[in-house]
Amino acid sequence: KPVSPQELCARAENLIKTKRQLDQLKAQQVRLQQLAMTDQLTGLCNRHYLMEAAPNKISEAKRHQFPISLLVVDLDKFKNINDTHGHAVGDIVLSETGRVLKECCRDEDIVVRFGGEEFVILLSHCNIDAGIQKAESIRNKIEELEPNGLTVTGSIGVSAMGEGVNLLFKDLFNAADKAVYEAKDTGRNKVVAYTVLS
Repeated sequence: KPVSPQELCARAENLIKTKRQLDQLKAQQVRLQQLAMTDQLTGLCNRHYLMEAAPNKISEAKRHQFPISLLVVDLDKFKNINDTHGHAVGDIVLSETGRVLKECCRDEDIVVRFGGEEFVILLSHCNIDAGIQKAESIRNKIEELEPNGLTVTGSIGVSAMGEGVNLLFKDLFNAADKAVYEAKDTGRNKVVAYTVLS
């Protein structure tokens, strides 16, 4: 039985409408995923994103035999900023720090607000010496920043996985985390590196 022109038009309109709804749904899913993986204050990736992406980066480094470095950046005495100047100023400090960290890194690097005043940076094709150099550059940029007229400093822990070394992300993170605590315990506003051998 032939289809009437009116029925054909109605079917076409329904198909177009369904396609638009599917496109909107896909766009909403992408947006929700971005929101779930992004720190709203700084615009950086968040801890959840890091936990998904870092193991892939580590696997890639092992497979292609290139070094990878991890930096843990912790702002010094940040609680004092919040207590003295208020959380709105603290948010400015965090946001400006996030901007500087992003500017200091390449597109292929992972820059994350890990939580509170702590940031994590995963640097591909970057050995321990290059990681220390990058950390020193970041430390200087943070000190020069002066958000809202405040002097802010950061302590940075660095760890690296060299070519041919078999590590997990947690090994790199734990080493950099220990290094940042040593930096804080021995005077703050400094870089400390730990080499992870196996």
